[in-house]
Amino acid sequence: MSNLKFAPGENDVIAESFSPSVLMFLLKTEIGASMMRIVTRSPNTLLGLIPLGASDSACR
Repeated sequence: MSNLKFAPGENDVIAESFSPSVLMFLLKTEIGASMMRIVTRSPNTLLGLIPLGASDSACR
């Protein structure tokens, strides 16, 4: 299940999650693409170890 937010009427074409670090495998980055834009959600960390939330971004 994806935590990505899409606008009303925007179809979620594809969504994937992966771990960018082998050591911190519990922290997942999510990327989703619709017909209109690409949405990402990546974890924020303190010193690369302590999770502090996530940052969302979108590009057209």
